[in-house]
Amino acid sequence: MKSQYEQVFTKDHLGVKILGYALLFLMFFSFLLIAWYAPVERTMGLVQKIFYYHVPSAWVAFLAFGVVFVCSILYLTSKDKKWDVFAASSVEIGVVFVLIVLITGPIWARPVWEVWWTWEPRLTTTLILFLIYVAYLLLRYFGGKNEQTAKFSAVLGIIGFIDVPLVYLSINWWRRKHRRILRVSGWSRR
Repeated sequence: MKSQYEQVFTKDHLGVKILGYALLFLMFFSFLLIAWYAPVERTMGLVQKIFYYHVPSAWVAFLAFGVVFVCSILYLTSKDKKWDVFAASSVEIGVVFVLIVLITGPIWARPVWEVWWTWEPRLTTTLILFLIYVAYLLLRYFGGKNEQTAKFSAVLGIIGFIDVPLVYLSINWWRRKHRRILRVSGWSRR
């Protein structure tokens, strides 16, 4: 019996392998540029270079959860299993990248906060986003491989996406330490 992933993705494409190796090379090259070419920021020092991982990871997580949102809607309207598989795969990617955000953010901002974690609105909504999609993965894992689990997962994926704009807009809605960090690091829009 083929797994749900094998039913949707049956071929091993050369293009996928080439893309994978190209991305691996570009990631290594970007690491070299960040480590040795990018200048050290005057106020925050060397820790500011974490910002080059933190922000792109947040955007990738938002994109992955956006894919979950769209694919979940498509699954509920069409009942086509491939949309369910795409949504489940995107959740896995999004959870990894939002975890990177939750780890790198406090490391990057520690010099300004003077603590590792603070219950700022942006951090709290990001943590809630992470927990929603971890719950999605737990539902998929423990719910079995039936249509009811797929429907519940799709609904959770759609509802969970509501938190993405909250995370993004929280810095403007509830101005607290994040504004101070952006101002100190020179990234504020003033």
